[in-house]
Amino acid sequence: MRNFLLFVFVAFSAELFASQLSGLVRWAPNSEVKIEKYNEYFLNSVSNVTITNTNDTGFFNLTFEVERVGRYRVLINEYVAELYLEPNADFIIELRSYNGANLPVLSKEKVVGVKLLKDGEANLNTLIEEYNKTIDQFIQDNAGLIIQKRAGDVVKVFKQKTYEKLRLEQNEFVIQYVTMLWLNWN
Repeated sequence: MRNFLLFVFVAFSAELFASQLSGLVRWAPNSEVKIEKYNEYFLNSVSNVTITNTNDTGFFNLTFEVERVGRYRVLINEYVAELYLEPNADFIIELRSYNGANLPVLSKEKVVGVKLLKDGEANLNTLIEEYNKTIDQFIQDNAGLIIQKRAGDVVKVFKQKTYEKLRLEQNEFVIQYVTMLWLNWN
């Protein structure tokens, strides 16, 4: 009886945190798809989560445990794509073809873009991308002042506006992400 209850608990727990990731990789039919989770954001240490294969049209579908919101990698051959996943949510993606011209600065990996067809329940990736673009644009627009260390006032105003926008967010992970990575710099 005790073993049966343990089995039921384990099965229920796995279902509680199960997320589904489906994807289309037109350029890699019948290829291995490996999912890795970042253990530490800044150190980029990863651990394997699961492996599957694309079918002959490049489609794959995985269900696996996601205990809390985190950053994940999808690896296909020598190509990599990144996205954030959350517990008990469905994500549908399409991986774009590799374009070396769009490679992130100083990247040693062949990074491919992710087109989000369904972004979980909280639109996690969409929100993070939105904030990243806004902050990147701010830095680009104010690069001269930032380099000359005369951006104090514009940075202060920008941070204040961003904090005001963050107060309206419902997603705690996005709030922490923006605050820790972007709003703590001086």
